[in-house]
Amino acid sequence: MDKKTKKYSEEELAIGIIFKEFRISKGFSQLEAAGNEISVTHLSNFENGKTVISTNHFLNILQNINVNMFEFQNSLNQYFQKKDLLLFNIEMADAFAEKNVSKLRMITE
Repeated sequence: MDKKTKKYSEEELAIGIIFKEFRISKGFSQLEAAGNEISVTHLSNFENGKTVISTNHFLNILQNINVNMFEFQNSLNQYFQKKDLLLFNIEMADAFAEKNVSKLRMITE
């Protein structure tokens, strides 16, 4: 598969999104976060879901913004819990609007 057409999983893309949130909240520029590990362009692509980076690079850029793996994993878990809750609420609202009792029962079981 051509690199330009590669599709990444939601989990892979979320890593870049969460990293960007940490970087911005801690006041680091992309240049500071990338350090000598990766290019700013590569970091930007990672943060915007256009590419993924290796585990080694990821761990090093986490250090560049003073975030440990536990802190990052906790935020990633919260991100997915919020998405799951939102999906649940949407499904419930749709079933309620449709007055679909069997669907409501299925969702809540």
